[in-house]
Amino acid sequence: MTSVFLPTKHPVVGWAITGHLSQVQTVKISSGQSISSYLDFKSPELLGYTPFGVITPSAWDTAKLSIQVSVDASTWVDFYLWNSDFETHHNVSPSQIHVITDYPLIGMPYVRFRSGTASAPVNQTADRTLQIVCGTF
Repeated sequence: MTSVFLPTKHPVVGWAITGHLSQVQTVKISSGQSISSYLDFKSPELLGYTPFGVITPSAWDTAKLSIQVSVDASTWVDFYLWNSDFETHHNVSPSQIHVITDYPLIGMPYVRFRSGTASAPVNQTADRTLQIVCGTF
């Protein structure tokens, strides 16, 4: 785990998060798979945190990145915003941070990531480690 202190104003998100801590966790998408390991936000280490950014590895097979959530770490559902008929997904590129602006993830106990979408998953051709920047709000 890496701990960092965020500046007074996060330039991408655009609102003050003064004094809030963040930490970086990792999840892995195994070679030949499209679903990552998951983050447990009920664990003592992550209690009170929520994901707000994904740092993609330098090697990434072209694919969107989508999110799944669970209340029990067993049954997973695709993440949709309340007023949307579309699964939430993000266009990602290698070696970049991608800000998660879907703050309804606050309070979700288990979160994992998919290479691709529910209708078009993309298996990665090698192990891929995503760095998930988690913060307190």
